Amino acid sequence: MMRYILFFLLTASITSCSIPNQPGNAITVDSSDLNDSSGTGWLAYGLSLAAWDANCEDNSNLYEREVYARESTAKVWEELRANGDTVVDKELDELVLVEKSGYIREYVWNFLRKSDWKKPANLRINDFVVWKNKNIPNHSPTINPPVLY
Repeated sequence: MMRYILFFLLTASITSCSIPNQPGNAITVDSSDLNDSSGTGWLAYGLSLAAWDANCEDNSNLYEREVYARESTAKVWEELRANGDTVVDKELDELVLVEKSGYIREYVWNFLRKSDWKKPANLRINDFVVWKNKNIPNHSPTINPPVLY
């Protein structure tokens, strides 16, 4: 499992650039909230937030940041599941389904929207709601993952 975390860190720094070496930059994991099935997935989420902050010219777009973090988390989780390196986690498995369906932007807007976010253009909300009701009808996302950056 550790090799995937290291691979993710390396990939994040190659595809964008490394996390700035500034005081105060840290990923904090609340281990009391992590379980064996989802811990690696949520760690990937925290690393994605750090990678976004390190590489984005506009760190004020928290919607795009959340889209990036959830999409990256889904991709890492999918690889871990494919390799048998983790057990079933309903929420993260459903996040993979969302990402593979192409509705990650709509997912973030629908489930995680903050009042100060500006609605992006071209969201397929109606299509997503139909898809969601058919494929993940009882989905309940983690609003505040146990990882802070």
